[in-house]
Amino acid sequence: MKIWQYPFTLSPRHAAATFILSVLWISPASAQSSIQSIEVKAQERLLILAPHPDDESLSSAGLAHRVLANNGSVRSVVITAGDAYVEAIEKETGRANLKPTDFLKYGEQRLEE
Repeated sequence: MKIWQYPFTLSPRHAAATFILSVLWISPASAQSSIQSIEVKAQERLLILAPHPDDESLSSAGLAHRVLANNGSVRSVVITAGDAYVEAIEKETGRANLKPTDFLKYGEQRLEE
């Protein structure tokens, strides 16, 4: 009994590229059917809770813009200051032995961004 074989073989690199391209080709079509626009009424109030600095702009900038365009108000609460990111603080200070003040300074710097 002859077992059917592919007429060609793909290298791991070509297989990965084929997989990524097929996901990119399929994803937009399936994602668009499930996306619904949030209705924004006049003078809407929006509260954005962001776990990290910059998350409020990355996740909700479009919605915040629409609320403000309809004479609404937007408030943002950042839950953390990013001050526990040891690797980033080590890179920023150039030291592996960090002091408590290094964490505080880095957190303040991230909030100012």
